[in-house]
Amino acid sequence: MLYIVLIKDLEDHSLSLVEFLLVLIFQNKYNLFLYEVEFQADYSSSVFNSLFDQIDPVKLLNLLKEKDTDNYPYVAIYYYELMSILHPDDESNISNFKELLDKHIERFDWLEKRNFYYIVVSACTLMLEKGAVKYKPELLRAYERMLELGIYSEYEGGYFSAKLFRNIVAAASHAGEYDWLEKFINDYSDQLSESERKNVYNLSKAILNYSRGEYGKTLENIMDIDIELVQFKIDVRYLTVKTFYELNYYEQLLSSIDAFRHFLYSDKYISERVSGVYINFCNLVGRLAKMKIDGITDNLPLVIKEIEQLENKVTSEWLMQKAKELEQ
Repeated sequence: MLYIVLIKDLEDHSLSLVEFLLVLIFQNKYNLFLYEVEFQADYSSSVFNSLFDQIDPVKLLNLLKEKDTDNYPYVAIYYYELMSILHPDDESNISNFKELLDKHIERFDWLEKRNFYYIVVSACTLMLEKGAVKYKPELLRAYERMLELGIYSEYEGGYFSAKLFRNIVAAASHAGEYDWLEKFINDYSDQLSESERKNVYNLSKAILNYSRGEYGKTLENIMDIDIELVQFKIDVRYLTVKTFYELNYYEQLLSSIDAFRHFLYSDKYISERVSGVYINFCNLVGRLAKMKIDGITDNLPLVIKEIEQLENKVTSEWLMQKAKELEQ
C-alpha cells in the first residue's frame, strides 16, 4: 500500500512540475517576443526557442485537461495569452483566452488580472487597426470588465491610469456608445490624479462632443487643454485637425496640419510607425480639404485608393468617410 501511495505522490508531483514548467515556458516566450518587438532583438537561434519549437503545447494541454481539470485552466490561460500575441490573426486564440479569463479570473492576483486584460485589449486593438470592425464592441467589453475588476490603475489602490482612461474614451467613441461614454467620464474622472485630471477630462469631453457632432463645444474643450502638459499631444492635434475640417475653418485647418506635421517630425520620442500613421493622415486630409475648398474632385479616386491602402484602418476610417462625402 505504501508503495502505491508513493507512486501516486510521485505522479502528482511530476504533473505539478510539468504544469509549473509550462507556465514558465509560456511566460518566457512571451517576454522574448516583447524584447524582439521593442528592441529588435533576435532570439531565433536561441536554445530556448529551439526547445520551444520541439514541444507540442496543444497536445500537452489536452493531456492536462484529462489528468488535472483543476489546474488546466491556469496553464491554458498562459498559453492562449501567448498565442494571442504570437498569432493574433487566428481569432480562436483570443476567443479561448477571453472565455477562460471570464470563467477563472478570480484564481489570479490583481497584477495578473490587469496584465491579462491588457493582452486582451492589445489583441482587440490590433485587429481593429487591421480593419476588423467587429472588435469595436469586443474592445469596449474588455474595458468594462477591467472596470468591474478594479484593474485600472498602475498599481493596486493607485489613481486611474490616464493612458487607460484615454483609451477607454477612444474605444467607447469608436463603438458609438456615447451615453455610456458620458457616464464613464462623469463616474471615473475624479479617480485620476490631480495633476492629470483637468487635461484628461477636457480631452475626454472633446472626444465625446466631437463624436456627437458638437464641434463648437469640441473646440471649447480643446482650448481648455494645456497642450504643454498633457501627455496626449497627438490626440489633441489629431482631434483639432478633424474639428477644423468639419467646421470648414480652412485657414485654421491648414495651420493645424502644418503644426501637426512639424510636431511629428521634431518629437524624437514618437516611434517611426506612429509618426508615419499621422503624417499620412495629415497629407491626405490636406488634399481632401483642398478639394473641398476648390470644389474640384478630379483626383478623388486616386486619394480614395491611397486611403484604402493605409495599414492603420482606425485613422483611414474617418478619411474614407470624408472622401465619400465629397463624392456626393
